[in-house]
Amino acid sequence: MAKIRAVGSASEEEAFLKKIQSLGIIQIEDDVSRKVREDLGSYEINGGAEKETDRILSEIKQAEDFLEKYSVPKTFLESVLGEKLVLKTKDLLKTVGDFDYRSVVDKAKNLDAALTELKEREEKTAENLGLFRSWSELDYPVEEIRDGSYFEMSAGWIPSKFENPDISPGICSVVQKTAKSSSVVVLWLKEDKEQASKMLKELEFEKTDFAGFTGKPSEIIDKLEKTLHDSENEKTSLYDESKKLVSQIESLRIVHDYYNNVSSLKNTAQKLFHTRHAFVLEGWIKKSDKEKLFSLQPQYSSISLEEISFEENENPPVALKNRKLFKPFELVIQLYGMPSS
Repeated sequence: MAKIRAVGSASEEEAFLKKIQSLGIIQIEDDVSRKVREDLGSYEINGGAEKETDRILSEIKQAEDFLEKYSVPKTFLESVLGEKLVLKTKDLLKTVGDFDYRSVVDKAKNLDAALTELKEREEKTAENLGLFRSWSELDYPVEEIRDGSYFEMSAGWIPSKFENPDISPGICSVVQKTAKSSSVVVLWLKEDKEQASKMLKELEFEKTDFAGFTGKPSEIIDKLEKTLHDSENEKTSLYDESKKLVSQIESLRIVHDYYNNVSSLKNTAQKLFHTRHAFVLEGWIKKSDKEKLFSLQPQYSSISLEEISFEENENPPVALKNRKLFKPFELVIQLYGMPSS
């Protein structure tokens, strides 16, 4: 294993990084030697572009995950072996250059939010429907169950084990029964509140609240059932839109891979030492790859390459850790560059 150093002009840094990463023969160090830092003094490069790329990757991944739910299920062999997407370079260039990924990401995000909101509304509607079905035999509007000037009135449940509930001198009227509980309406004079409260506690009375609803329970049930039916239609429409958007998932994956490679290049650039007009790169290379690396030098007017000695107490890596660019994207990145948005 050998250690090398590359020094060059900032104007050639991006092209050089693309080249060495496409070869995948150098493990770049996170920091350069102490002597270089002392001699040159560092210049902090802007990390905002990297954060923007990470944000784009995150948004695209969320859109992919959402659309996966509506794509055709994979066969057993596809799930085991994975899918193989074969693209010609011209198709790749057209996808990265022309595909409006932002529109697809925004549509997927809006559909996901709409479906989530719809699900929450359906769950709440179903909960209210269950509530009013236990009051379906109540034959007057729920808003009439309220306190008056001289009396208090409430609706609620008591366990069905109390077959003939009595809160005398108040009144306890059973509306309907189930195996577990009875729906009751209770009424007492305000002057009898203390006694009524004690008796209701003995009956294990649990008060219910009809706030926000008006009309007889049977009428409310009809409205809630219609709401659920309308929600199903709305959900079907949203599902259909989501399924149509699935046709864009392969293009989305291509752009996701493109930005993954962009991110890899930018993260590599962050490891370099920078002055205002130059960069310094240090890293490890297999001795068998040195000739391949040094053969690149004539391609760059400002970059010099040299093999350097290990620092004290420094141990070379046993194996190189580097990530080559996905081959088809080398040309794409050369043509479209490394976008910051």
